[in-house]
Amino acid sequence: MTGMIAAGAAIFMLLNSAGAEEEISTKELEEKLAGEQADDYYFVDVREPDEFEEGHIAQMENYPLSTLSEDYASLPQDKPMVIICRSGNRSEQAVEFLEQEGFDDLINVEGGMLDWEGETVQ
Repeated sequence: MTGMIAAGAAIFMLLNSAGAEEEISTKELEEKLAGEQADDYYFVDVREPDEFEEGHIAQMENYPLSTLSEDYASLPQDKPMVIICRSGNRSEQAVEFLEQEGFDDLINVEGGMLDWEGETVQ
């Protein structure tokens, strides 16, 4: 009986972790950007071009959510991808879409640019 419970728990954990994404705060993003391993990540901003041009994090590449279904094939799959938007909603949608297209190692930035306190460029 104990073996069946353990097996059931293991299967439950495995199923619940499949497709689970990681989320980080803007403070954690700032640490990743400043760290020695920043080049180990690909940084994507899924806001619309006009929003991006008003101010964005220097290391971010702009892949608007509205055209992501057409442009996602040019995104690298060889490193973890950190995705941000204005508030965290569009980046969450981008993560879900990219997971469906076979991407993994996707990291959503909670709170998005609304919570970002670091520098931006135009």
